[in-house]
Amino acid sequence: MPSETALALVPARMGSKGVPGKNLRRIGGVSLTTLAVRCAWAAGLFERVVVSTDGGEIAVEGRSAGADTIVRPAELASDEADVADVITHALDVLAGEHGFAPAVVALLEPSSPLRTPDMVRAAVAALDAADAVFTVSEAPRRFHWLKQFHVDEDGYAHRVLRDVPMPVRRQELGPSFVQNGAVYVFRTSMFRVHHSVFGPKPRALVVTTPLVNIDTLEDLAEAERLLRDRGHDGS
Repeated sequence: MPSETALALVPARMGSKGVPGKNLRRIGGVSLTTLAVRCAWAAGLFERVVVSTDGGEIAVEGRSAGADTIVRPAELASDEADVADVITHALDVLAGEHGFAPAVVALLEPSSPLRTPDMVRAAVAALDAADAVFTVSEAPRRFHWLKQFHVDEDGYAHRVLRDVPMPVRRQELGPSFVQNGAVYVFRTSMFRVHHSVFGPKPRALVVTTPLVNIDTLEDLAEAERLLRDRGHDGS
């Protein structure tokens, strides 16, 4: 357990274009919001678990799972809203209305419901040598960054890295990684300076467990399947 005060923040707005009402959707019979709150408490590291939302139903869901709730303004609940602004709002409310100023924040987005308490604990532990830590997964070799193109409006292909020769040899394809959205942990002091969950020099924590970041109904079905395969019921 960290010696510093720590907050788990679950950002859960009502709107979602890809999956309407996403944060109230259920896998294993449990809502994505509740899964995030339960995971935070199960990690055993946090003085407070807080759900930031613009929706009454989500607030009820969060409180039922044992979280405090913060009502965010409408401008912080749009598709264009910056999560850094949501975090700032939550920190300001907690400091101003509750006198709570955590040194460490873990951002646990409901859209990554297959995270585990062990992942959260590992990310917080890795913070000892950094100001920010986030989880990543290895990208499939077929999507390797050395093989990526963008296509211009006339249909011509351009390598993302223009100085890479064609074709790329298989031997040149070392591992590459993508953020998976499971856990972001950072020091509040760094966040206040840089207004970023990453900061200037974040550490990456590699996760090998299959995860799903839910953006579509197909993602939701895949998360349900993986949860079932692990033998869990969502509790």
